[in-house]
Amino acid sequence: MGKRGGLEKALQNVRVYYNIRNMSIVAASNNFRKNLRFVMKTRNISQRALADMADVNFVSVNRVLVGKSEPTMHLAEKISEAIGFQLKDLLVSPLEFQKKSAATY
Repeated sequence: MGKRGGLEKALQNVRVYYNIRNMSIVAASNNFRKNLRFVMKTRNISQRALADMADVNFVSVNRVLVGKSEPTMHLAEKISEAIGFQLKDLLVSPLEFQKKSAATY
């Protein structure tokens, strides 16, 4: 399984969990990026702080956030865990994520 394999498996879980049929890996990566930025903004977390919290390389976080690369499954899971979310929740549409986040906090 390549780099995309892990994220595709998580995407499959999201499709089943939320009954979404047509979400692509690109859409899931974009949703992850946008939702992560939302969390970082609302919690005032810098890229460097996020990298430290997730115990990952700052450059990897930066490349994902600016759209230069898609996150690996390992990176996405570490980041999700560091900010207190399940990966599947960060892959949904930003609008749905923000509604759910507002209801939770």
